[in-house]
Amino acid sequence: WRRVESPPETHRVLEFPESYDAVLGMRSSSNRKRLRRYARRIEEIEGYRLEVIDSPKDLRALMADIETVAARTYQRGLGSGFYDNAEWESLLRLGFERGWFTMWMVYGEGKPLTA
Repeated sequence: WRRVESPPETHRVLEFPESYDAVLGMRSSSNRKRLRRYARRIEEIEGYRLEVIDSPKDLRALMADIETVAARTYQRGLGSGFYDNAEWESLLRLGFERGWFTMWMVYGEGKPLTA
């Protein structure tokens, strides 16, 4: 039971780095090595690529790709998670524009991989 007058308190704040290299820099050397190895493996397979998306360019196409993946998730079966709608579009646009959101997507043969 919380009194109505008491303001909410911030307990933790996550400072997220601005680049993928900075994210790697926060990891142990074995973790960095493993993540780089996975990225190289993906890029070595012909027709597959790892894309780091950090801007809202071509947001409609990106949302269609996310929907392809989200449609097959457990969360979608529960009626939650990502949906290709105006609300999610505005949230993604805001996140990209303010630098709050970065996404990694693996594409195979020009389509987002779902499993």
